Amino acid sequence: MKKIKIIYGALLCGSLVLGIQSCKKNTISAPNAVSQTGADNSNNSSARMWIAGKQLYAVGHDASSQAFLYPLAAPAALTPGTPTALCVGGTTVTEVTGIAFITNTTNSIIVSTSGTSNYANKLLIYAFGAPYNAPTIVTCGGITDIEFNEYDSKLYGILQNSKIVRIAPMAGTTTVNLTPVIPAGSKLAGLCNYNGLLSYCISDATAAADNFYSYNPAAPAITAPLFSTDFGTGNGGMQYCDTYGWEVITPTDNHKSISSAYVPGAFSLLPGGPFRISDLTSN
Repeated sequence: MKKIKIIYGALLCGSLVLGIQSCKKNTISAPNAVSQTGADNSNNSSARMWIAGKQLYAVGHDASSQAFLYPLAAPAALTPGTPTALCVGGTTVTEVTGIAFITNTTNSIIVSTSGTSNYANKLLIYAFGAPYNAPTIVTCGGITDIEFNEYDSKLYGILQNSKIVRIAPMAGTTTVNLTPVIPAGSKLAGLCNYNGLLSYCISDATAAADNFYSYNPAAPAITAPLFSTDFGTGNGGMQYCDTYGWEVITPTDNHKSISSAYVPGAFSLLPGGPFRISDLTSN
């Protein structure tokens, strides 16, 4: 993938020029030549799950629920950098639920919004690189997390905290790909790339241990859990990082590392907050 140089800076949406792009169809690029059968294969590193030399990003919110894009330091040193507002023209978008970096002709960042956002139940598709103020806007309701799987070049999401769906980014239509049995009081969270597959968590939003699973879109089924540890509360973000394992950040800015040997780490507080993180991605 072509390397793109970005200069980060805090952006005030009020100073940006209003402009909403038309919702025209983009062509998603062909998948990488990687064959996956559902087994863990750590040799097939995905840029979208963070590899050395790539950038982690988080979407977080201020006290007014306005959304900002934060570059993050490498795993194990996750201090957020200078934020960039996610806007439509001069208005900062509120209540973003998920973020994904997708590969198309220009590379894009997609964010999903909640039903109470000022741009409710939408996918906002931004060309990668600041300023983020002129997205293509697509209606797609009930999405609480998203992830682009570069191995099959498709966008996936969690619908209403209970189903994994495939999403047509330029149409907003969803196809149920996995409907797991969710215990009462629990929900799906933390969808992310994982060694050519995806992974997710069934979280009960308590201090009790939650199960983490691998997920193969080509053969959707519930597998044996990879490991169990507390995911935290809310719709926190999760990202698999090559050679490190999973990084989990809760909306209360607590984060933990889970090694690729499935050994859970302890929660610690991100320095410099609050950031109110709702999801993670990588370019």
